[in-house]
Amino acid sequence: MPACCAEAGEGYAAFYDGGARNNGTPFAVAGAGAVLYKDGLLVSSATHPLPAVRTNNVAEYEGLTAALGLLQNLPQQPHCSARIIGDSEVVTRHMELTAQPQEHLRPYFMRARQRQAQLLPRFSLTYQHVRRQDNAIADALSNDAMDEAHR
Repeated sequence: MPACCAEAGEGYAAFYDGGARNNGTPFAVAGAGAVLYKDGLLVSSATHPLPAVRTNNVAEYEGLTAALGLLQNLPQQPHCSARIIGDSEVVTRHMELTAQPQEHLRPYFMRARQRQAQLLPRFSLTYQHVRRQDNAIADALSNDAMDEAHR
């Protein structure tokens, strides 16, 4: 379990990652993974092979969308907090509105913002950037998804 979500009473922590091998080439394969914890305990996870995705940043957005989807799929409950945690500083800065996405990333950014808006009545969301080693489980899930996309 990641150390940054190990404390009881912290609410939800949704980790995400996405990656692309042979980034930017016609031979690229990509995948995304997400894992959701509540008070340090595993709730659910997801992997998404992305055979048509060609760049790492797009795959990161797909991972973010998967993490938000895990929260969206939870049963209705009182308003609570959720941290969205990933190792993509680019995506984190976009979602915190401290940087603007490049044109080719705007559709993925807008989809993530729409999913975020659907969650806001139920959750207080915060975004957190971590180092890759602090995102090991979501990273492993995205690698599993890339392996599946490659088959």
